[in-house]
Amino acid sequence: MLFPTFDTLAASVTVNNSFQHLNYVLYTDRAARSFVIPYISPQQYNHLVANLSNPAYAEFLQLVRSAVANYAMYLAVPHVKVQASAMGFVQSAGEGQKVARQEDVDDLQAAYLEAGHEALEAALMYLEINTAAPFDLYHASPSAAKFEVLIVNTFEKFSNFTTS
Repeated sequence: MLFPTFDTLAASVTVNNSFQHLNYVLYTDRAARSFVIPYISPQQYNHLVANLSNPAYAEFLQLVRSAVANYAMYLAVPHVKVQASAMGFVQSAGEGQKVARQEDVDDLQAAYLEAGHEALEAALMYLEINTAAPFDLYHASPSAAKFEVLIVNTFEKFSNFTTS
């Protein structure tokens, strides 16, 4: 498990302690499946999760955790704001608190998405630089080929698609 404890998640993204009452694993697993694993490859991700204490993974692990945590919060925002109960769908509002405006919620969700993209991009750049084991799993995967061929990841490639 990429986040064995709530504290591990909280070290990667700013969250309120009340978030731990939710089952954050649902969101982190979905975020990993939807946003991270297709890019870093299932093989590399599974090897990372199986070897969390490997010192060779220390920096890469922080990048992947940051990406997954931010994407998880992006996915969780709608569920945190509105909850299902026996009375239907309700919004939480405790004493001394008020429900956030939709614009603020949208801004927060966009910020989590942007932070996730930035961390994933940093993780991919890390993989591109590090080709030796244990990162060779990525380089031998179709994910690396997709990144190299399909994603515009250099100014030179970008220039091929722009008009002067």
